[in-house]
Amino acid sequence: MSQPRYQIFVSSTFKDLQDERQAVLNAILKLNQFPAGMEIFPAVNDTAWEHIEKVIEVSDYYILIIGGKYGSIEAESGISYTEKEYDFAVSKNIPVLAFTRSDENSIPVGKAEMNEEIREKLKKFKQKVGNKHHWNYWKTIDELKANVVTSLAFAFATNPQKGWVKVGGIDNTELLEQLAKTQKKLDELQIENKQLKQIASSNNSLISQGEREIFFDPSKDHYSKHQILISWNSLFLEVACILVDKAKLQNYYFMDSLVNNLFRHCEYPVVEIADPDKADIIRSETAMNQFVAIDLIKATFDRKENLCWTLTEKGRKVYSLQTAIKFKED
Repeated sequence: MSQPRYQIFVSSTFKDLQDERQAVLNAILKLNQFPAGMEIFPAVNDTAWEHIEKVIEVSDYYILIIGGKYGSIEAESGISYTEKEYDFAVSKNIPVLAFTRSDENSIPVGKAEMNEEIREKLKKFKQKVGNKHHWNYWKTIDELKANVVTSLAFAFATNPQKGWVKVGGIDNTELLEQLAKTQKKLDELQIENKQLKQIASSNNSLISQGEREIFFDPSKDHYSKHQILISWNSLFLEVACILVDKAKLQNYYFMDSLVNNLFRHCEYPVVEIADPDKADIIRSETAMNQFVAIDLIKATFDRKENLCWTLTEKGRKVYSLQTAIKFKED
């Protein structure tokens, strides 16, 4: 029968221990075991916490790493999410392996708690853990990795758990790894979707008062009597349509394409204004500067110092979102 492979949940604060966490995760993988932790959770909220509980509950071992930070505090319970994870693991009788800094007085300021009340919470948390479990001490990342490997090997030998066993040609750990990757990708897509919704949240408008119509004058050197009546949103879509499939485009060719599209191919009203100097007319350079200011396009220069235009990442997302919305409405 195949040797079981264990799922090991790694719990700690995140920002101050990113390198340490990565080192421990790699060490677990080198032991041919399956690590789990907050890396597959993009944010902590009620839904994410329910998911964390499920992952901890099916884990075989629980590793707790303490540095100089207490971590984000849950408003309802008044304790950190790291301590909450620990309490849940203990309540499920999951074997706990605890690791803390041996040189806590030497922890850099940016990685230590400065608030006296929070420091007291961290102290009580460490006392609680120490009353139930043996502390393993570390000072460097290499010491932490070595202690984790040694402690896990001892736990596997003296306190073996059920683990995951390959049955009928299917390795459950491989399925878990794939599920973790899928979950991470799903979370990334959900974050991107949220960002796109935020972009479109202001009355489905690209910019402030984006549906307001303006008299747009695309002429280069002087005001023309013939202006195009167009909204800011529609003008940006015309601009983006020209730039979307190009890394960058010289201003000369860009303006030529824009004029051609607006006057010949599009159905925007052309208005004749008797006295352009007295009308509220938006020139092409003003419009482009507006789009630059709100990070929809950016100006660059080619090797010959010619002015060029390109869409920003935000501009591409806005263009994709708005064209998708228009297609749906059509």
